[in-house]
Amino acid sequence: MKKAIYFFCTDLTKDPAAAHVYEAVKALAPLAETGLTFDGKPVLGCTDAAGNAFAFAETTDVLSHRWAEYLPELNASFRDCDFAGVVNWHEGANAPDCVLTVHSIGDVPSGVYAPTDPVLYRNMLNALRDAAAACGLDGWTACTEATHWSGVVYGQDPARIPDYPVPQYDIEIGSSPACWADPAAARALATALFHVFDSKARPKVLLAAGGVHFESAFSACGLFPDYPVMCAHILPNQWLVSGDYTGEGGAAKLQNAIESIAGGIDGISFHDNLAGPYKAVCRAAAEQLGVPSFKHKVLRDVNRTRDTLGH
Repeated sequence: MKKAIYFFCTDLTKDPAAAHVYEAVKALAPLAETGLTFDGKPVLGCTDAAGNAFAFAETTDVLSHRWAEYLPELNASFRDCDFAGVVNWHEGANAPDCVLTVHSIGDVPSGVYAPTDPVLYRNMLNALRDAAAACGLDGWTACTEATHWSGVVYGQDPARIPDYPVPQYDIEIGSSPACWADPAAARALATALFHVFDSKARPKVLLAAGGVHFESAFSACGLFPDYPVMCAHILPNQWLVSGDYTGEGGAAKLQNAIESIAGGIDGISFHDNLAGPYKAVCRAAAEQLGVPSFKHKVLRDVNRTRDTLGH
């Protein structure tokens, strides 16, 4: 049996999407009180036919925005979970619309990463894709984002991210008010939450480096239907530069990312436009591990990916 915990800030002035998803969750499954409380509110839960347990915690703020305050409760009640998801919204000046996203947690510039489980990460990505189709979300896309953590913007210390040692992810609706309030999108995301444990198959696991926040090749490979692949962390160009992922210091930060990935990696993929010194650190890390390093364009074709990573 595995355990998942999901958090929802239901204050619409702080999170314009999570409350809608929380209501959709309650409409989908017969939830009962677990006997636990979080942030002064009862935690609801249920189990599936396989015996996996799902818990749902309502919060007064987004978890990462008050991380230090929430940490004691997190570790007291949910340290034994296999997957922790924070349901929220996505926005940004260049953010795509009509997306259901999931991303791993970490602060790339400082080189601090939460644990990530590529099996469960890929399961969630594929569940978002399948649920969007089942809920009639024509034109919507399921995708990953670059690894990041919003706590930094709210004054939280990224060094404390690993103080809660459970694989952590943000699961979001993006990226406009119409999307955040779309009942079908809320229902699709809510549906996906119950499918994070559907598959136990381990994909070929990659660390991805370079590119932009939504890098299509790094995201789409996780949706290959007949050859499972997953980028367990995606480290975009701008934060590799601001974090100076060059030389020994950069190598140490890259190693932090690798060590946070359950089961290790099968390769490192870097964007073609990544500058030479950053590529050199990626190649050196891959050589030390005895795994391939290669350009992101390989991931646009399943056959080239299979040839590079093996069967």
